[in-house]
Amino acid sequence: MTDDDQPPCARPGTVWDGHPLLTARLRLRPLGPADEPELVRLLDDWDVVRHTAAIPHPYTAADAAAFVALMAERRARRQGVALAMERSLDGRLVGCVGFGLDHDGTPELGFWVGRAFWGQGLATEALRRLIRHLLADLGMPRVWASAHPDNHASIRVQERLGLGLAGVETVALPARGQSVAMPVRALDAAAW
Repeated sequence: MTDDDQPPCARPGTVWDGHPLLTARLRLRPLGPADEPELVRLLDDWDVVRHTAAIPHPYTAADAAAFVALMAERRARRQGVALAMERSLDGRLVGCVGFGLDHDGTPELGFWVGRAFWGQGLATEALRRLIRHLLADLGMPRVWASAHPDNHASIRVQERLGLGLAGVETVALPARGQSVAMPVRALDAAAW
């Protein structure tokens, strides 16, 4: 397979290149080992993780270290990236946003926000910047996301950003020991 035969995200230089993405209130940057204690503090909260597929509860220092290492490996393999949502004002980690690549190279968006920061529009702000980067800067044709049907806040964020219902798929939630039929929402570059 040549570079021209690969999906856009798989081509060298077309996945996020490592520079921070900036918004009015946030700096989106790679996670590192220094973030691990704050990840534990934010994610050891059942209300934050209960609708997620793979975040365990309780959340430990070992979980944070494994996650940071896995995200560095995925970024190096150009399979996606998880970015710290860091407040510009004080450098505080408030959550994560990122994307993974499905089998055809289409970015799947994901995010979570610590409970103390809910209701401030930070997820919308971070995802808007990431979507702009993926669609406008990197030329991706489409992005998509799913959310647990009971996660009304995440669904509202997706809808606010213009992701329209594209179907329903059964998603395994290994950290919860179940599968759930989840609505899938997508946004084409032409509609952005």
